Amino acid sequence: QGATANEDKLQPKVPETIELLGRAGVNVWMLTGDKKETAVNIGYATRMLNDGMDQIFLTKDDTDGPDALLAKLEHWAEECNIAPAAMRTRELALVIDEKSIDAVMAANPHALLTVARNCKAVICCRARPDQKAAMVRMIREGVPGVKTLAIGDGA
Repeated sequence: QGATANEDKLQPKVPETIELLGRAGVNVWMLTGDKKETAVNIGYATRMLNDGMDQIFLTKDDTDGPDALLAKLEHWAEECNIAPAAMRTRELALVIDEKSIDAVMAANPHALLTVARNCKAVICCRARPDQKAAMVRMIREGVPGVKTLAIGDGA
């Protein structure tokens, strides 16, 4: 009987680099298969997330079913559309999981794009490779002139 543990470590200067990218106006997305708690911890460790951000959680654990999920997403999309200048002064972060990605991509992908465009950081957790590719495609096709870099199984 025994146990094995494997701890991932960040490369040197990763948090500082991501923080500098953010200050330069680059929005960073993390599309990962990790569970929500792990992904959020990585978000903090890499400085993608900070305590001053308004964090929008669209996950099965944080909403009461598909109707509540879509209502929450549409609320934030409306906030972004009504007061776009005010939203630019706020630091927003979006955390969305596999089931929620499927639900919003089927029901209202435009609202997801609206919210995601206004976020300094987006974390997709428990995401499958096809979902990662769909998220990248959504930005590439939905935001004229945007530059994206995708590495890994969703690229």
